Amino acid sequence: MMRCLLMLLASTILMAGCTPKPPPIVETPPADAAKTTLQRAADDGTVDSDVLALKDYFEELKKTDPAKAEPLLQDLEVMIQAGNEPSGEGSARVMQKAKEMLQKL
Repeated sequence: MMRCLLMLLASTILMAGCTPKPPPIVETPPADAAKTTLQRAADDGTVDSDVLALKDYFEELKKTDPAKAEPLLQDLEVMIQAGNEPSGEGSARVMQKAKEMLQKL
């Protein structure tokens, strides 16, 4: 009886080390995420939290490529303002600005 218990305990301990590792978390590069977000805004004309988060990405980009980041930050502000407009014109302006920004990325 004791021998069975020991074997059961030993096999349980050994099997605990055999569990598969979880798959690695694959993060989307920030530039790809920014392009995806802008493409979504260009398609539907809405400014959501992902669009607002682009400011952080462009601020980081400013450290390495200020010539590229500055115009994008300015365009982002225009796009956010357009997204706050109540009329349908705002959506059209968001779509247009997002397309322009995609070209600059």
